[in-house]
Amino acid sequence: MDLPENNELIKGTKIQDVHVYYELVKVAVVGNAHGVQLVIRVPLKTAAQLFSLHKIIIFPMRLSPDTFIKYQLEYHYFGLAVDQRDYTLLTEADLQRCTMSSVTICPAESSVIQITATNV
Repeated sequence: MDLPENNELIKGTKIQDVHVYYELVKVAVVGNAHGVQLVIRVPLKTAAQLFSLHKIIIFPMRLSPDTFIKYQLEYHYFGLAVDQRDYTLLTEADLQRCTMSSVTICPAESSVIQITATNV
């Protein structure tokens, strides 16, 4: 199998992992009067696309004995790249569009931010 440079199958080619592809592969059938085609979408990975997902939990802060505040967040999740140089922010709605199984795959709809010395 020839894949684009620096890409590999999400779980490799071991026979014991084939069940993962049944969960992750998307297939569409497209046809017209001249024939039928199968369009198969197989998720690939590169080192730059591997993120660990973290949920941000905000605890209330005490301002006075009777007053507490709690920050409201737009993004409740963030993904940190394996090399810890990039991250992405996700909302609850973004997370709903992810395919959850033994490997979680999220659509690349949000930007990936590179951590540099100026934004640390």
